[in-house]
Amino acid sequence: TFLLYEISPDDGGENANNLILSLRPWKSMSQSMLKKFTQAVDAAIEKWGFNLTFLPFQRDGQNDAHLMNTIFEQSKKKEHIFISEWTSDLPNIFKKIRSARALLGMRFHANLFALMHETPFAVMPYASKGSALVNDNNFLSLSFGEAVDTPLFLKKLEILLESDCRESQELASKNMVRRSLKHLESLYERIGIIK
Repeated sequence: TFLLYEISPDDGGENANNLILSLRPWKSMSQSMLKKFTQAVDAAIEKWGFNLTFLPFQRDGQNDAHLMNTIFEQSKKKEHIFISEWTSDLPNIFKKIRSARALLGMRFHANLFALMHETPFAVMPYASKGSALVNDNNFLSLSFGEAVDTPLFLKKLEILLESDCRESQELASKNMVRRSLKHLESLYERIGIIK
């Protein structure tokens, strides 16, 4: 769970041309796929001049840091890649996400935080919760299988960067609040608070 490369905590500063990646290990990720994904990320850095920030959301067990270090080691654009250390400091996480140009997230909470802070994002679904977030709200999806295809990765990233996703994110936020209130009301009815 330790980072091999502890990079400067200044991940490019406010309003930098940052692309945040929040990845998690997944059983279908082979070394070959990681290598192709790294090539696609390098191509995106080359095309848009991004600084890439890896933002881990899991400290134990699933070892996000190991995956990020593997991609870093394979990259030809190391000088543009920053690996954030895991933190539970939400204001710091929010600041990074809020100042990013876009976020690609396998981690569900990374996508929710991008939604909260109106940062353009694409969900990289690996399980039903990510797929549901995409399907329920018509968000852009980028599967890991698509992400290893450099031309397709660049095309989807271009769509994300050129879209004004704020309207759909605002609608999704309202829908989530509405659904949460319905669930809360149902819970209150079941425990007898509301009749």
